[in-house]
Amino acid sequence: MGHLSRVFFVCGKIGRFDLTMKKVSILLFFIFALLKSQDSIITGSIIDRDSDKAIFNVNISSIPSGAGTQTNEKGEFSFILANNDSVLVIQHIGYQTLRLRISNHVNGSEIRIDPRVIEMNEIDITGINRKKFFPFDTENSLIELSAKDLTIRSFMDVGDALFSEQSVLMNENILGRKTMSIRGAAAEEMVYMYDGIQINAMGNPVFDLSMLNILGLSGMEIVRGSNEQALSSSGTVNFIPKLSYGSEAYFTQRIGTYNSGSWSGLGSIGKPTIGLTSGLGESESSQIYEEQEKPDIKSKNSNRFLHLGIQRNNRFELRILGLMNGRSNINRKTQDSLNLNFQTWIIKLMTSYPDGGFLSFYLLSQIQDGFSYSQIYNSDKNDRNRGYGLQFNYPFLSMNLNLKVRKNIMQSDWDVSSERIIAQRAEDDITGSLEFKGENSPSEYQIDNIKIIFSRKSIKDNHLSDDTIFNTDYNWREKGSQITISLLNQKKDRNIFIYCNLGSFFRIPSLQEKFLSNLQPYRIQEKDLVPEYKHAREAGLKIEGGNSPMAIDYKMDLAIFSYYYNDKIKQIQYSGSNIRFPINFGRANLSGLDANVRFRTPQRNFHASGSYSFYIYSDQIAFPLQPVKMLRGKLFYTYKGFSIEYIIRSESSRIWTSISNTGDYYDNKLSPIFTYDAHASYKFLLKDMSISIGINGKNLANNKQFLEGISIFDRRVYLTMEVRWK
Repeated sequence: MGHLSRVFFVCGKIGRFDLTMKKVSILLFFIFALLKSQDSIITGSIIDRDSDKAIFNVNISSIPSGAGTQTNEKGEFSFILANNDSVLVIQHIGYQTLRLRISNHVNGSEIRIDPRVIEMNEIDITGINRKKFFPFDTENSLIELSAKDLTIRSFMDVGDALFSEQSVLMNENILGRKTMSIRGAAAEEMVYMYDGIQINAMGNPVFDLSMLNILGLSGMEIVRGSNEQALSSSGTVNFIPKLSYGSEAYFTQRIGTYNSGSWSGLGSIGKPTIGLTSGLGESESSQIYEEQEKPDIKSKNSNRFLHLGIQRNNRFELRILGLMNGRSNINRKTQDSLNLNFQTWIIKLMTSYPDGGFLSFYLLSQIQDGFSYSQIYNSDKNDRNRGYGLQFNYPFLSMNLNLKVRKNIMQSDWDVSSERIIAQRAEDDITGSLEFKGENSPSEYQIDNIKIIFSRKSIKDNHLSDDTIFNTDYNWREKGSQITISLLNQKKDRNIFIYCNLGSFFRIPSLQEKFLSNLQPYRIQEKDLVPEYKHAREAGLKIEGGNSPMAIDYKMDLAIFSYYYNDKIKQIQYSGSNIRFPINFGRANLSGLDANVRFRTPQRNFHASGSYSFYIYSDQIAFPLQPVKMLRGKLFYTYKGFSIEYIIRSESSRIWTSISNTGDYYDNKLSPIFTYDAHASYKFLLKDMSISIGINGKNLANNKQFLEGISIFDRRVYLTMEVRWK
């Protein structure tokens, strides 16, 4: 019945045909028989490599369909594969996660897995099925972070965690808002997802990362470059929500210098068919001005979340996800202040089929209320966003059809200084792709896939108030496209993946940018903002090895890219304030490379990793606050519960443009920085609980930088205690 329902759906979408009932019946029977012939059964058994014993209750799943099962008491498994599945994911709480190419597996053979020595950078079992990207198969540079590994190292908001782990740029303004950018591009080009659903589609797309706590996350996926989930972005971050179909709890407490600290707690109850995970936390932090001894800037955050899941037969799942976050900031020196509340609710329904097809539907409701006071203007903003989306995946023959439809209706009601602004934006987005899977061949390098992606976006802005800023209605219709080609070389001891992306995209100014563009000094007023266009080229190489238990486990990836902008949107900041306004800069070029490498010893007790980014700008002032070089290096060692970690961070100089009170432009410069972090912790077990105590030092070189007079790289030390029960 699952096949028939999808056939009726697809035929209905194709259009109306003048066929008799007899012809329709013959056509449906032929398609149904063709689809059934594509299913194949995979069988095998899972064995402990050390003891040669069969392992019960091992989770086996295939990618990308998500089909899977568990092993029986003899360690055996059997389930139906989709025709486009290429990788097996084998997971058990007591063993290292194994990813195995299906083409390398012989039906009925044994698969041996290694006992878990230490958990490192792994998404927990409850989160693996909510991943949107997979490191070796995604045609982008991709990094995964485990939230469990980050909390004991004193990270609370996701901004600090992302900045310390990877060669990404983090900026923090005078009101404590943390924004991120990737590949030297603007923060407005980033896309943030929660469980694969975009959450920065409000009136202001610049997402405040300090609003989102690691509390409630299983992990994060960081993608560099455009991808099918976010075609026009320079980078994508997918936050994987914590949702456990079982019972567990944890509590963590952190104290640190400058009277900073935080606490958070989480609890889960459930059984295989239903699970509820909820938690709350609060944190405080501060910043200090240049040549001051005490901090003048205080920030407070509160975070709440609730995740509910209902599933059946690994084919159906309903998720209800709620986030309730708040932040306040007071600057005693400038008397600037901010109070912000952000809520997001998602209802997501998913169903999948043995042949690899799936259907997903979601409803989205967002509220963002807040007020801010500054030397230039005051504002009281109320934003609402209601949206829904549908994703349909349909495999047939050696191809895969994917269609995504997304709609958002944003309502903005702002009291700004002396006038009130009411505007509405309706956004319709359709993205479709057709993927051709490569066939096995005797050649060393095989075509893995060829994917063609098309996107069309329609935006309509309505002016609903008698203000002097939004006094014109706008209608935009833009199109984007991308083609991706990838090659695969599989060997017994290593796999090599090569890919190339080519595309043209666009970015339409947000309501916030349209408003801020009117804050320019009147005597230098520029014309209205127009959409920004970007042509992107990218090529990448990925290598992974270490399948043998006695070999070093390693992963490496390298990507080179170039972006060509027309009507580039550039941000200019008023000196000594948190206010920026955008202008269309004109043409600008950006190219560079990203490199990541990771090694683990056979015993898995030593881990070394590094990431390096290098960028070339046609004009660096067109890319404000973006460095030319960034480096992150990490060494990690563990022994009998003790863990030691050392991280180095380096960035070259950065430039941004400001405007003085007299209306004169001038360029500022941040000097290069080189600093390091260090972490040490001890973890021990007490019955069903694990207790960890850690100390973490950040920016220990104390190589300070000052942005608008505020220290952004001062030395800090934190003490953290964590208790987990499962």
